[in-house]
Amino acid sequence: MLTTTFYDDFSVSLTPAHPANGITWVWGDGSANSTGNPPEKMFRKPGSYTTTVNVDTTAYGTLSATKAVAVYGDPVALANSTSCALLTDGTVKCWGSDDFGQLGDGSANDGSNSFQPVTVSGLSNVVALSGGYSGISFCALRSNGSVWCWGDNSQGQLGDGTTTNRNQPVQVSGLGSGVLVVSVGQTQACALKSDTTVVCWGKNGWGQLGDGTTTNRLTPVAVSGLSNAVGISLSYINSCALIAGGSVKCWGYNGEGQLGNGTTTHSYTPVTVSGLTGVADIRLFDGGACALKADKSVACWGLNDRGQLGNGSNTNALSPVAVSGLNDVVALSRGCALRATGGVMCWGRGNYGRLGNGSTSDSNVPVAVTGLGGVAALSANGNGACSLLSDGGTRCWGLSYLLGNNSTNDASTPVSVIGGNIFWK
Repeated sequence: MLTTTFYDDFSVSLTPAHPANGITWVWGDGSANSTGNPPEKMFRKPGSYTTTVNVDTTAYGTLSATKAVAVYGDPVALANSTSCALLTDGTVKCWGSDDFGQLGDGSANDGSNSFQPVTVSGLSNVVALSGGYSGISFCALRSNGSVWCWGDNSQGQLGDGTTTNRNQPVQVSGLGSGVLVVSVGQTQACALKSDTTVVCWGKNGWGQLGDGTTTNRLTPVAVSGLSNAVGISLSYINSCALIAGGSVKCWGYNGEGQLGNGTTTHSYTPVTVSGLTGVADIRLFDGGACALKADKSVACWGLNDRGQLGNGSNTNALSPVAVSGLNDVVALSRGCALRATGGVMCWGRGNYGRLGNGSTSDSNVPVAVTGLGGVAALSANGNGACSLLSDGGTRCWGLSYLLGNNSTNDASTPVSVIGGNIFWK
């Protein structure tokens, strides 16, 4: 999922007040216009757009108002101990571990790690990235709707019909166009297509591909009975989709309530998350999931042994519970949230300094990342996080491999990635 813009930030006043005959929203991102006043709008790609609302009134004809919309996308991605970020020219740089070719620069997969950014080979016109929460592969969505992946391929998670690791991007079989969103789990990946269906590939031992089987797939297969999807997110051995209208469906492993349907029964096909409406975005973590709602609050469910649900307890939840104290969230990552102020809050595991607050202790409520503002995009995993700033700089914290600052030391507060302000903005 790339972003949502909320209409309570965009109002039109008529003076004196007169009844409107109709309202037309012109989004500016190439999607179809809309009428009426829907609760939220999903933009499909990162960028900046001018959105216009035209109000047809009985007295004055058509009145217009415009708003510049900054789309918070996925121009940065983390996978276990490797980070990647999108540059302003549509290319990608990665840094960190390279034992399975996950730097994507064509170098030997011999553990030749890099603690500063290197360029991913042969990749251009990229609009979004995804990395496995605890996996060691990446996928990129290009502007033509194709998907390209690299790194570990032991379970077929690169989708090229083989189990050969790749140190340079390869195109996912059958996905040369028509993809809106790509998401990577540990050893599986899924793509949301323009027809609102979802296809998945890779490991399927717990039904995380959603095709009704537990058979691994080396190329994409359709998720059973799923349509009207507008977003996807994956984790270790389960997957979820955001459905038009604001509900969520999940499938795969459910031992700690990851599917959010009030049970611990695994499901090889999608089931509906209980009591969850008005959702704008979803993000899975290793053992559970969180949803950003249209009112800018966050709800989570699943494993909570280290405070991953952010509700002030360490008790698992089989259905969604509210994250404490979050009411102004504009973008969500795995265990971290971007606030409307441009600051970041994180919760859950504190290992390696993952929470960014100068500590390595866990927290079961959100804590502010120290000294961080002006954030435009965010990506986190179980070992750390990276943020892209509005000026094009990048700051990361947590495990040393994720930091890109040419140091082998972990960081419990944000540090700057080498390279300057060259990243997506």
